[in-house]
Amino acid sequence: MMLASEWFMPLKIAPQTNVLEAHLETDRLTLEPLLPDHASILLADLQDHRLYQYIPQDPPKNLQVLSDRFKTLRKRFSPKGDQVWLNWAVRLKANAQYVGLLQATVNQDHSSSIAYFIFSAWQQRGYCKESLRHVISFLFEHLEVTSVLAEIDTRNCLSINVVQGLGFEKVGFKADADFFKGGSSSEYRYCLKRNRWNSLCQID
Repeated sequence: MMLASEWFMPLKIAPQTNVLEAHLETDRLTLEPLLPDHASILLADLQDHRLYQYIPQDPPKNLQVLSDRFKTLRKRFSPKGDQVWLNWAVRLKANAQYVGLLQATVNQDHSSSIAYFIFSAWQQRGYCKESLRHVISFLFEHLEVTSVLAEIDTRNCLSINVVQGLGFEKVGFKADADFFKGGSSSEYRYCLKRNRWNSLCQID
């Protein structure tokens, strides 16, 4: 089996810049590749229990736990080498305030999945859609991704609105997909294929 570190090594976004360490920019935001140093800056926001209402995950207990997690993600590859892990800290250009985190996992078959946090104080201002739009373009253009997937709790209306607004299509439903925080969770599965994205970009 060819490892992810082998099949991604030739790809570049700019001279002398590894594509896996790319800084991305939108009109209002800078997306910084996630580093262990971000842990102390983001800990307070990531300990907000409201962010975890619809996912089987709990807030980090302390700085050490979060720092260790970010150190693992900093490797950019899964332990088996069959996935690429891309994570960005989302920062406002206007005041340098961090407003969220984005994650993209790229598989060896060139499919990808995304996940995201926009911190509670900064939600419903368009930052999630704006930053994800750029990440999706980056995945299709620079990593040869063919499809982007998102699995979302059926109760998470804000997240559903984001992916639908970006052109994702609902392709699946799984009842009782998980059980956490004392209740059952059902999921929608959304998919955005590269040819559809290209068509939508031409319309825009």
